[in-house]
Amino acid sequence: MSTHSSVTGSLVVHSARIVDRGEITEDGWVRIENGTVTARGTGTDWSPADEVVDAATDAGPGAVLTPGFIDIHGHGGAGASFDDGVEAIRTGRDLHRAHGTTRAVISLVTASIDALARNVATIADLTETDADILGSHLEGPFLDPGHHGAHEPTLLRHPASADVARLLDAGRGTVRQVTIAPELPGGLDAIRQIVAAGSAAAVGHTDADAAMAVAAFEAGASILTHAFNAMPGIHHRAPGPVLAAAADHRVVLEAIADDVHLDPHVVKLVFDSAPGRVALITDAMAAAGSADGHYDLGAVSVTVENGVARADDTGSIAGSTLTQDVALRRAVAAGWMRSCASHECGQDHGCSPRGSRASRDAQLCALRSFLCGVGGRRSPDRRPRFPSQSRWPGSPPPRIPTDRCLNPAPRRNSYGCLYGMRRHPHRFITRLLENLREVPRPEDRDLREAADPQIDGLFLVCRDGRPGSPPPRIPATRPVHILRTSTRTPPPGGVRTAVSMG
Repeated sequence: MSTHSSVTGSLVVHSARIVDRGEITEDGWVRIENGTVTARGTGTDWSPADEVVDAATDAGPGAVLTPGFIDIHGHGGAGASFDDGVEAIRTGRDLHRAHGTTRAVISLVTASIDALARNVATIADLTETDADILGSHLEGPFLDPGHHGAHEPTLLRHPASADVARLLDAGRGTVRQVTIAPELPGGLDAIRQIVAAGSAAAVGHTDADAAMAVAAFEAGASILTHAFNAMPGIHHRAPGPVLAAAADHRVVLEAIADDVHLDPHVVKLVFDSAPGRVALITDAMAAAGSADGHYDLGAVSVTVENGVARADDTGSIAGSTLTQDVALRRAVAAGWMRSCASHECGQDHGCSPRGSRASRDAQLCALRSFLCGVGGRRSPDRRPRFPSQSRWPGSPPPRIPTDRCLNPAPRRNSYGCLYGMRRHPHRFITRLLENLREVPRPEDRDLREAADPQIDGLFLVCRDGRPGSPPPRIPATRPVHILRTSTRTPPPGGVRTAVSMG
């Protein structure tokens, strides 16, 4: 169930569990005036409004009220393709809004320059009348023919400056994103041109190696289009664009969590490698919310079987039939433990969490409590916590929140919890905990975290009845080192070891 606020009048939604900005408010209410959230609170102390919605009645007991999802990459839904004009866009948006996506960037597949210019202009007009449409995303035609996916290869072209300018001008400032293969002739110059016009350049449908991807990011590209798909993968001697993007704190990685484009283990790896920089997207085509069958995706004929869309001529995956609520569920099932969606990269699309029209407009979504259990509340001091291990070995490893850097000192190449591991950032926590698990544990030993203001890092306190027992063994990885032993008096028979990264 979704609540679509009116442009005029007042609305109160109450009796909901509000999840917003990493906080949970029980029995909460939100007041909306003329499409803008003006107040919030708990209980029944709201003032009268033109419309009052009981979230528990409409969405069931334990209903969650949360800011709606934002999808920065989708092509259609409910049998309609966004390339087919105004009514098709609104039909598809109705379907996705019913699944919690209250704002979207309208993605267009490869077509002729003339057709793309018309569609971009149409979307520019819609942004003035339809508050849920943020602008357009050009996924083509400046793509690598060898990684064309479900794009018609005969319509692909090199990014000539005049073509890029024409498309950007047609959008009148509403082209939010342009996907481009940077290795094409003129690719890096086109990225600079796109960024200079105020749009986000995205690396995708590309044969770029890691060095070329880094060059694209240095030129201004800030998004990796549907990570792992339509690009070289990760090889131990050819890391490719995915690891280049994960190592650059300026880059957002799109991820399609439909268990088709990405295996669940890979979904978790993406979030672990780039915490706070992953945008869940649908890449949905017309079949989203519709039955299996034959569909058109631009100039490409597509067949959908068992919810999986593939191009008839090549067998390539041709978008998805995903909605954002399902994407979130599957990301959580894959092991991702923080509740977020594509709003993390909203600043690239005019939907920043603070101050933008998209966030001020009261597009709120009342959902059943599928968000419950996404992750525990942060501890008041927001430090990483090692839960006590009651069994050793065999007990599950301690969980470290991915929203906290173990060494909070800012550095240029810091990216969240995984700090300084430019080559293999996703392995650090796993390797650290695996090594800690190898420490023999008598019944009288426990492992817990404590803070020491003398050392700016994570403190592990290891107690043992035997004086002089060694500290936990730490993997001999370059970014991990012992800072120093605390000058404070250690616990009886124990030692203190500081662990830092970077």
